[in-house]
Amino acid sequence: MANPNYAITSSIIRYLLAMRDLSIDKDAIRVTDIADALNVSKPSVHAMTKTLKLINYISKDRYGAIYLTEQGKNAAKAYGKFFDLAINQLGELLPESVNKYNALANLISEIPQEMIESVSEAK
Repeated sequence: MANPNYAITSSIIRYLLAMRDLSIDKDAIRVTDIADALNVSKPSVHAMTKTLKLINYISKDRYGAIYLTEQGKNAAKAYGKFFDLAINQLGELLPESVNKYNALANLISEIPQEMIESVSEAK
């Protein structure tokens, strides 16, 4: 799923899930759209896109449009399925003051990738 030499952080998971959601209606994703979806600055998005490109989760065209690669789509699907399961099971247990999206991304980043993959492959 990922480059075995690169740790998948909660930030990477958050970006992947946001890009997955943004790419539902269109293939190309803009930096501005990601920044708005995650409430982060455009320079933060640019920095993360370098990381995501390094681990082959995205590609960019000469105009700056971002595309999830097949590897990125597979990772987003796997983490997304795990995230959806976690939010359904744990979401109500977390207090309102907790950002559930960030908390669950942190939790998921600690789970071995093999387990994420096995859950995502299960029906």
